[in-house]
Amino acid sequence: MKLLFVLLSFVFAIVLAELTDTDYKKQVYISNSFLRAIEPIHSTLDKSVKSLILSAKSITTLNLQLVAPEIADIYEPELLEQYIKNEKQIQNTIRMDHGKNRHCINYKTTLRLIGLQDPIPSNIITDFKALDLSALGATRRSITGQSLKRLISNLEEGDVSMQLFRPLQACYLITLNLTLPDPRYRIKDAGIDKQGVCKITEHFGRPLTFMKFVDGFWRVDQSTGKKILKLI
Repeated sequence: MKLLFVLLSFVFAIVLAELTDTDYKKQVYISNSFLRAIEPIHSTLDKSVKSLILSAKSITTLNLQLVAPEIADIYEPELLEQYIKNEKQIQNTIRMDHGKNRHCINYKTTLRLIGLQDPIPSNIITDFKALDLSALGATRRSITGQSLKRLISNLEEGDVSMQLFRPLQACYLITLNLTLPDPRYRIKDAGIDKQGVCKITEHFGRPLTFMKFVDGFWRVDQSTGKKILKLI
């Protein structure tokens, strides 16, 4: 039994060692291609962005997926595997949301089924190692940014399309819009207090509080509830 455990540990270590920043760049590139493919129809893109927010377990994962994939710590092998899984979740979400065959797991087949072009044409050789992660992040935001703004506006207006959003998901959406202008801006945590108010903690510990008013979401003074700055 001990020998089996040692062998499994050895195999796992090899798998981790084989993953590199190039593997992550490739998945970010593919996800961008998936997102770009569905971008022309706003409702289509918004549906998948909503799906990711509704399924999110943490704001840090969402921030990497929808706002700033370039801030991933790609030199930590244990984390790199999770980052790659995060990107594949984006691709699978788009497959499930928009593929005619909801059980299809091959992205080429899926895109063909929904009438979209293969994100990596077979006649083009892409040097993923040479890709710039910051540029990939900028592309990600150019696609998802407008969607995040549309969704926060819909949420502020009480649009029925946002009825599945609970206070926590609304807080996540607020946080994503807050971080959208600057990928270097880090959020440590986001959650809801006992009163249902959105509480956000910046990377260095500064707390932020957001509340909804008739004219939209505002950052407010934590003790008085007085308006400080409108989110959008």
